This record gives sequence, C-alpha cells and structure tokens, in this order.
Amino acid sequence: NSATITDNNANNSGEIATFELAPAEFRINPSVADEQSLPEVAGNGAGRALHVFVHGGYWRAFDKSDYSFIAQPIVDAGAVAVVANYGLMPAVSMAQLIAQCRALVLWDLANATRYGLDPRRISLSGHSAGGHIAACTALAPGLEAEGEDTAIASKPNALVLFNPVLRFDGIPQLMAIIGNDEALGKAISPTLHLKKDSPPTLIFFGTADRLKA
Repeated sequence: NSATITDNNANNSGEIATFELAPAEFRINPSVADEQSLPEVAGNGAGRALHVFVHGGYWRAFDKSDYSFIAQPIVDAGAVAVVANYGLMPAVSMAQLIAQCRALVLWDLANATRYGLDPRRISLSGHSAGGHIAACTALAPGLEAEGEDTAIASKPNALVLFNPVLRFDGIPQLMAIIGNDEALGKAISPTLHLKKDSPPTLIFFGTADRLKA
C-alpha cells in the first residue's frame, strides 16, 4: 500500500521517474480519499527551493490535476513544485480544508532535508480561494488540525497570492458561505492576523477586483 509520486529524474533528461512512499507520509486528511490527498510533485531535490501551489475554485470546485501546468515553470527555474489538493465544501468545512493545507506545509517543513530540499526556501502560493487558504495557512492562528504539533509553525518563507480573498469578516456574501459564523469569519480573515514576523508576501489583484483588502 504505497503511494506513487512522479518526479523529474536528477539528470534532467526530461524522463519521469517514480518513487514510493508509505501512504501515511503524504496523507494529509484521512477523511479524504488517498488519491485525492496526495499532492502532485515535480522536480528533484538536492537542496533546492520548494514551491507549493493551492488551487482556487470558491472552496468548492476543481482539483490539483486542473492546475498541473503550474509545476513546469517552477521546475524549469530549478525548484521543486507541489500542487496541493484539499477536500471541497460542503463535504468538508472551511476550517477542515485550511487544516489540510496546514498539514501539507508542516509535512514539507518537517521532511525538507530528508528529501534534499532547503527548508529555508519553502514558498506557498494560491489563486483566489487557494490564495485565501494559503494566506490562512501562513498567517491565521487557531486553525490547527486535531493532534497537530503547535510547536511547529506552518509558516512558509514567502507567500505569493493571486487575487486572494483576504477578509471574510464584514463581507456579507462571504460570511454567508460559513453560515455567518462571526468568530470563524474573524479567524479566517488573514489581514486581521498580520505580525511583524509574517512572511514576505507578493499579492496580485485585478484593478476591478471587489475583494481587495
């Protein structure tokens, strides 16, 4: 019962090699099917930077496979790419899907040197709802999964966010998604949790984006 992850081989020939890991090492939420939970991984390690991308889809749609094209430019730049998956609402709650992403980032941080990655160069990005999930993963406290080691921060070294949702609190159409839970709305509003040691962040918004915060 091992999981197969694809990885460019070290001689950069463009061939695809596979290696196997125990399923528990990559399973980020037992409530989600293993195949769905496993991230798409591309690129080889050897002390390289790691970039994790979280897809968008209004927290309810799409899959890592829809965004596999993200990996190639990252690999071409010499880094390793992970395209993450997460359970979708309403099958899981907002808090649960954020906890899934936290678990993936924590796994990456804990196992970076084991797979030849540089733990000082782990970045996280996301698009739309994925940008929100990425920002919450890096910035919002109190969203830990059950049993999570809170001594380790799920904070990447840098964030890149594309038209992310950065605040639920005070925005009626977003608050409706979480049943107008005011406490949760504040908890998942990344701009309410900025600190001096928050990771450096590059944010892209369209000029007409109504959710700029």
